[in-house]
Amino acid sequence: MTEVEAHDTRSSGVQVLSRRNIEAYLLDNEVISALCEKWGKPECASDLIAERDYEMQKKVATGADPDDFKKVRGEVYNACKRVLGVRPPGSGFHAFAIEHLAPLICPGTAIYDELRGSIFGSEAKGNR
Repeated sequence: MTEVEAHDTRSSGVQVLSRRNIEAYLLDNEVISALCEKWGKPECASDLIAERDYEMQKKVATGADPDDFKKVRGEVYNACKRVLGVRPPGSGFHAFAIEHLAPLICPGTAIYDELRGSIFGSEAKGNR
């Protein structure tokens, strides 16, 4: 969707996120770092981010868009289970995201502010 199309849909009441999909928020560097911190392994954040980026590069090489994090959600889920020992990890990425990732997008984080701004508009920034 172009910026013009996004503007047109917003003016008709449709909200358009600033990123391609919700996975782009859930798999953001800040969220991965917070997950590692939560599991007592902050030193693992850079490894998980690098693995996510490596998997994304492989997908891009086969024609995926470079911002389509939905394409690597399974690989990141498996890496988090392996590296962090997340238990219970859930039955798949969806359950894992609900249980472990979404709660990390909270007031006081930049990713929360970005998502809130996408949903409620620029007037929402700072109004928590």
